[in-house]
Amino acid sequence: MKTPVSIKGISINAFRGIPDLELDFNGKSLLLKGENGTGKSSIVEAFEFFFTGGLSIFEGKGTQSLSLQKHTPHKNFNREDVAIRLAFDPGSVTLERTFLDQPAPPKQLEGYFQAARRGTFILRRAQILKFVASVPADRFRAIASILGVERLDNVELEMKRAYEELDSIVRSKRDRIGTTFEEISGLLGKKVVKAKQALDSVNSKLKKARLTTLTSFDDVDKVAEEMLKTFKKSADLEHVTKLTEVLGKLKLLRVDNEIIQSLCDLNQKIEPLLEGKFRSELSLTEFLTKGLEAVKEEEKNICPLCGQDVSRQELMKQIDKRLKTLEQLSEEASEIRQVSTEIEEKLNSLSSKIEKTSIELKPFGALDSKRKRLLGISDSLRKLADQVNSARSSREQSPMNFSSKKGLNLRS
Repeated sequence: MKTPVSIKGISINAFRGIPDLELDFNGKSLLLKGENGTGKSSIVEAFEFFFTGGLSIFEGKGTQSLSLQKHTPHKNFNREDVAIRLAFDPGSVTLERTFLDQPAPPKQLEGYFQAARRGTFILRRAQILKFVASVPADRFRAIASILGVERLDNVELEMKRAYEELDSIVRSKRDRIGTTFEEISGLLGKKVVKAKQALDSVNSKLKKARLTTLTSFDDVDKVAEEMLKTFKKSADLEHVTKLTEVLGKLKLLRVDNEIIQSLCDLNQKIEPLLEGKFRSELSLTEFLTKGLEAVKEEEKNICPLCGQDVSRQELMKQIDKRLKTLEQLSEEASEIRQVSTEIEEKLNSLSSKIEKTSIELKPFGALDSKRKRLLGISDSLRKLADQVNSARSSREQSPMNFSSKKGLNLRS
């Protein structure tokens, strides 16, 4: 079992309010008591400077004019005179920190230096008062500020958003796979739910037609090419076959009831936010928004609430960051993102299919007007998908309201 490390004593030279001081602890705890300005804080800060090389009092809001190099030395000394020495037990190890040299701790002390640099070294009165004065709902943020883990809020938010978007994409892909199997089932005249079933059914029809069978669907293009080489078709027959194929694809392309209902559901989820149902829950957002406007209009480095000196730019940055976090943490926004991601995926998929089909009509000049119409429909669906994306970000209603439950048929 390792013997615990203790500090035997400290020597402070030319540091803050202390010109010269030596304290011998003899293995005992240290309790500081005295009037204001007698150097209590300087002793505590000497420990912080020794272990971290910095002082937290010079960090944060309103400290831009303070400098570690300028304000750390005692008023009667220079920075070259500053020296903090600590003696440790066991081993009678003595280490020193100056502005020019930093301590090189032995192995048994490395963990203490690492822990001091990672965490909050000194719990200051302002932090304690902030925690005591906070309402219960805000105490988590006060503790997070003390521990230095405010950034975990944003990390959690990004992870949640990534999960929601990935989950929506996966479910959308599954829906498309299900739709594909339904289309294959219709073409084969047999219910198909697995790729092997589809392959077996296709091979059965190929055998009846005395054609080459498939070992996998990866061979479709190769086998189809071989089949075409065995048949001599006239140009007219080829055109008829191609147009029949394109027509078959067009029959399957439509904005069905599911997409229309999803758009209506998206509007229903966004409408309560626009009607003010959640105003009471967003009171903090309104307060911060008004506070941000007040700081911008005042154009002074003074807090409009407490009247204390602050960094105006830093204050506006923090308020804006908090507003964005509040906006995107809401459960309503999460649900809207999830629904709109699915709709956007389906619309873009349908647009891509229509665009590919229109390309297949390009060789037929007589159908050029129909092909352009298909491209126009594809472009409209892309724009609709973009507007759905905008609704996800801005909480506006989706751009189309469907009064009819009928799907939009694209065959004409």
